[in-house]
Amino acid sequence: MKSLSAIEIHLIKKELDGLIGSRFDKVYQPTNEEFILVFNKEGNISVKIILGKAIFFTNEKNPNITNFCTNLKKQIDNFKLTEIKQDNLERILEFHLESKLKRILIVELFSKGNIILCDKDYNILLALKQQEWKDRTIRPKEIYKYPPSNHHNPFDLNFNKFKEVINDSNKENLVKTLAMDLALGGLFAEEICLRANVDKNKKELTDKELERIYNVINDLKSSKINANVIENIDAIPFDLEYYKDNKKIEFKSFSEALEYYYKNYSEALGKFDSKIEKLNKIVEEQEKHTKEIINEHEDSKKKADLIYENYSYVKEVLDVIKKARGKNISWNEIKEKLKSKNIEVDEKQGKVIISL
Repeated sequence: MKSLSAIEIHLIKKELDGLIGSRFDKVYQPTNEEFILVFNKEGNISVKIILGKAIFFTNEKNPNITNFCTNLKKQIDNFKLTEIKQDNLERILEFHLESKLKRILIVELFSKGNIILCDKDYNILLALKQQEWKDRTIRPKEIYKYPPSNHHNPFDLNFNKFKEVINDSNKENLVKTLAMDLALGGLFAEEICLRANVDKNKKELTDKELERIYNVINDLKSSKINANVIENIDAIPFDLEYYKDNKKIEFKSFSEALEYYYKNYSEALGKFDSKIEKLNKIVEEQEKHTKEIINEHEDSKKKADLIYENYSYVKEVLDVIKKARGKNISWNEIKEKLKSKNIEVDEKQGKVIISL
């Protein structure tokens, strides 16, 4: 499933900015990893969060309320949304809310994601997931800290600083430098190289190549939304050279494209999971049958080994039975004599059972 890159979060934030001035109303939790925030601004407007993946406007309705939903609503019910921030092009959005008090609702869209409520000084009041690392802790009464940053915001760099970042990078080529050192992600790093007509695998670049790349990045910052869904494999905010040969469905907003993509992805995943479940049952039956065959084989092998190890004794028993029958000794008499030696005979099935 697609995870929004930092630049895509930057672009979806522009759409979410339309919420500013609205008041927080409700919160629902359709699944463990999904939340719907409802704001009121001349009517209800819903925002869907897929933890660690995406955020977008939605028409989805879901009445499921969890303890976290109840606690969050108590803290910020009817608070006015005054600002949405994305600091340093991180995959984190801050929703700043005000009433008599100030609150900051933080939505983390990286890794497994999280939702954290803080006061105006970033003291944590409530967290969906309590987590701890060596450099930060997510827990009530702790101060919220961003993860250590290892990238530059490409939209804040002048050309000389941009040139310095590219030239000083320890990444093996241009596309990885753009993707990681400038937080542009793999897809947009590829797109920038295509638009600038620069070999993505180059390490050393000319000033003219650097200038073309710099200009393309700044063009992306102000690109007008012309969203598409690409054959259910991706949702993009505007046309990309990278997907120029793919079929696409156009949407008026990036949110609409994302909602369509994730809805269809979930449905496709559900059908896929159903097929996987059926296949898993078949595999389980096959594994069970295979184990039975292996057990039978091992059992037969043990018996064969015992017979081989006691070949002389087994042959002697069979010879005695054969000789007795040659003398017309009855089966009852033979069985009675062999019983004392823990040997059973079933003449009807042609079996001789010897305890070894």
